[in-house]
Amino acid sequence: DSRGYTHFRKKGTASFGAALQDPRKLAFAGATLAMGSAAYLYNLETVPVTGRTHLILLSKESETYYGERAYAQLREEHKSEILSSYHPAVRKVERIGRQLIQHLPETFPGKGAAHLSEVEWEFTVITSPQINAFVLPGGKVCVFTGLMQMFPTDNELATVLGHEIAHVVARHSAEKVTNEIFFTMLKIALLVLIDFTSVISATVAIGLELPFSRRCEHEADLLGIQLMSAACYDPRVAPGVYSKLGQAENGQKEISKYLSTHPTGDDRAEKLNEALPSALASEYHGTLLDVFRSHATQFASKPTVTDDEFKN
Repeated sequence: DSRGYTHFRKKGTASFGAALQDPRKLAFAGATLAMGSAAYLYNLETVPVTGRTHLILLSKESETYYGERAYAQLREEHKSEILSSYHPAVRKVERIGRQLIQHLPETFPGKGAAHLSEVEWEFTVITSPQINAFVLPGGKVCVFTGLMQMFPTDNELATVLGHEIAHVVARHSAEKVTNEIFFTMLKIALLVLIDFTSVISATVAIGLELPFSRRCEHEADLLGIQLMSAACYDPRVAPGVYSKLGQAENGQKEISKYLSTHPTGDDRAEKLNEALPSALASEYHGTLLDVFRSHATQFASKPTVTDDEFKN
């Protein structure tokens, strides 16, 4: 111009309007949208019982592979603390876990649980005062003796094991991996606009990641009591289990509601009490032998595994 400045073509609505008039760009955008929509619809799965639809991009084979690698690493790290398969605690976990697994087909029929037929379930008990249990992809369930001491009855342990098995039923691990892809993309997009990494990470965690994790825990609770009921365990015990776990919390329940990966024990107990009528409606799907075993254990005078047996 008259002042010697060179002006480049403006970006924004003008360039966007020009793009709309370019047939090649329109074709590319349309093809991308079509392929993305097709991939999204193809990879949608439905969680049994709750009917929630979720996107899963991780294949069942990859999910199992990563689970087996993590399980092998865990067994190596805790090899001196893993109880023998002949130990009473392990035999108890195996017995209850296998009874629950036996009733998976009729509890969760249909396409949403078709992947369960390929799961190779394994149960490991680790000597530790931790009050914890978890499951790895591919059906690798780990239980700490600290939790078994807190919950010595079969019905209480069935509540915990049913919850862990339910995570595999709902493919929560694969869903988490899928969501992490989108959460990471969102963080990158926000970083372009706001150069404040810690604020963005915290915002995404509190607003998206942690609520997703808590929703999965609630969902596993609901599926778990359906399964334990079908396997002839008493789901009415479940709310008390989580209330008892809640007593071990640090007391800052209002804060932990938003900053924890798990809901508070009281929240879980409340939702389970609401879901009990549905779970009780599916009770006693097992054989007469299952019913006998369940009631015999329920009215036993002492726990199947005692404190002394844990020490052996």
